Amino acid sequence: MLGEVWIICNDIHNSLIFNSKLLIQVLPIDTLEILPSIVETHIGGEVLLPIAVLGFKDGKKFYFDDCSQVNFDVDIVEKNRIRYNADTFMPGTGQNSCRSLSFECIASGNSRVTISYNHSGSEDRKIFTHAIIGCYKPLKMIHPVEDQIVILSLGAAIDLAFEGGPRPWSMYPEGHYTKGKFA
Repeated sequence: MLGEVWIICNDIHNSLIFNSKLLIQVLPIDTLEILPSIVETHIGGEVLLPIAVLGFKDGKKFYFDDCSQVNFDVDIVEKNRIRYNADTFMPGTGQNSCRSLSFECIASGNSRVTISYNHSGSEDRKIFTHAIIGCYKPLKMIHPVEDQIVILSLGAAIDLAFEGGPRPWSMYPEGHYTKGKFA
């Protein structure tokens, strides 16, 4: 039920022990946000999307402290790349997050995830937000091969080769770079 309540706590045995008023508000959900987080991992890894649920009252924005009872609908475009762990309940991670949703990478590539809430079962009151999750093959050294010992003389060099690792984002390929100078 929507509304608000003031709670005042005091010790019935000692009236000097009390706490000031606490306001608890129950507001309708107006907006969903996915907060900034790491949205890519290796195959078999987990991505946690921190969800913020907001309500508005008197023109002021309020972040929900607890949204554990909210039923979100999760839609994944490429279901063969990412699996939603619906059975795993994760508390919010970070500031303003009331809950985190867990996704497991099962194949290499990117996929769009839509998280929605259908207010009062009405399609015209559907609230949603999107994220892109990236999955990549684990970074693996291919030259020199694993367990091979390489001995170099002073001033010598060797080329290293890797495969796997994070891939360029399709929406932001110029943000992908490699670093390579080793001393």
